[in-house]
Amino acid sequence: VFYQSNIEGEIVNKIQDSRNDFDGLIINAGGYTHTSVAIHDALKIIKIPIIELHISNIYNREEFRHKSLISKVAKGVICGFGSNGYVMALDAMKKYIENEIAKRIVNNEIKKNDSVSISHKKNESSLEFSVSS
Repeated sequence: VFYQSNIEGEIVNKIQDSRNDFDGLIINAGGYTHTSVAIHDALKIIKIPIIELHISNIYNREEFRHKSLISKVAKGVICGFGSNGYVMALDAMKKYIENEIAKRIVNNEIKKNDSVSISHKKNESSLEFSVSS
């Protein structure tokens, strides 16, 4: 699911709703990256992996953009690769979740007979990403 809003409260609501509906979250918070304690706090309480994404390289921009309030709650950061960063983030999330599933199998948290599937589809209008077990 892709979601875009310029309203901080709507972004916080979507993050909070994601904790029960999704296995991971990729966020490009734009200018809120540097200013929003509310988005940071919402991300901090969800128990799913988070990837922070920026189309531009924030370290090649103004000094105030070098500080992210999101990075400390994210598994990783992708920046500076333009819109291709979204594809990179999806690939990274897929690999992260696959590794987490492998760890759960090794630790016998997932049984051999359980069904686990991961799909990463590309169609005309969007990329879809889902994990089910």
